[in-house]
Amino acid sequence: MILRQNSLSLEDFEAVLQTQQGISLTKFKTEVRKQIRQELLKQKVQQQYISPGGVSRSDVERFFAEYKDSLPPAGKSVLLSVISIRIAAPENIRQEAYTKIKAIKERIDNGEDFSEAAKLYSSGPNAAQGGDLGFIAKGTLNELAFEEKVFSMAPGQISDVFETRLGFHIVSVIAKKDMMVHVKQIFVPVTPPEDLFVRARATLDSIRAAVRETGDFTRAVRMFSTDAISKSRGGLMGWQEVSSLDPRVRLAVDSIGVGEISPVIQIDNTLSIYRLEDRKDVRPLSLEEDWAEISAIAQRIYSQKKLIDLVKKWRQKTFIDVRL
Repeated sequence: MILRQNSLSLEDFEAVLQTQQGISLTKFKTEVRKQIRQELLKQKVQQQYISPGGVSRSDVERFFAEYKDSLPPAGKSVLLSVISIRIAAPENIRQEAYTKIKAIKERIDNGEDFSEAAKLYSSGPNAAQGGDLGFIAKGTLNELAFEEKVFSMAPGQISDVFETRLGFHIVSVIAKKDMMVHVKQIFVPVTPPEDLFVRARATLDSIRAAVRETGDFTRAVRMFSTDAISKSRGGLMGWQEVSSLDPRVRLAVDSIGVGEISPVIQIDNTLSIYRLEDRKDVRPLSLEEDWAEISAIAQRIYSQKKLIDLVKKWRQKTFIDVRL
């Protein structure tokens, strides 16, 4: 993998090791194997003793009750409501994309190199780099189906074809560490025809021009929005830290005042307008508005405590013979 990524021959790589690090290729392999072994052992301990079950709702609530005064406040935040219209592609376009990626998967199954296949066939980010997305932290992706898939796989594993709201994917997991996974992907999008976007944009522009009151916006949410979660709350998204917003949404929200509605924003196959309900420079975290963030903090703290307790237990049970 190192040779491919740097376009080096084995002889060139060995010369670089000797010149820059003063070690032989054999020594380098030994050190890398040691690091990989240690990383795999850490992952096994994490999976077997630390991670199983995660934290329950009662764990998070208990953690928040105990530490809420110590948790850092949320920074600049906005309270938003949204009307979103997701554009779905007709079945014939979806079937065409599926047929294409199924053929790619067959080529990989028959021995074609994953990185080379990504360069040739993928329409995803970093296709020219063999589809390498680098390390992805858990909880940072907007596409939950993709995140669930890659974090459920073992290093060295290549997935079957799977679908997200954007299209079809094949992923290869290179490595895992802590709460991160190194992924390569081959992506074939399912792109709806442009006339569907034009009609949805016209609908949202009309709503933006007609709606003036919060009640009017809520009625429009019930009539037009396709986002089930925000729709069930009358369009309300809850408090969002400005720094965590998509840059396109952040730019639009920064340019409007409380009670105003943003221009139409397109992100992938979804068009949306946002109403700014309130804005705060700083606010305390709450379970209702910041559950995901508080849950992640609780998971890290409880995992650290489990690991410390585990190390103490092993120290008491393990005999160490020190010979000088």
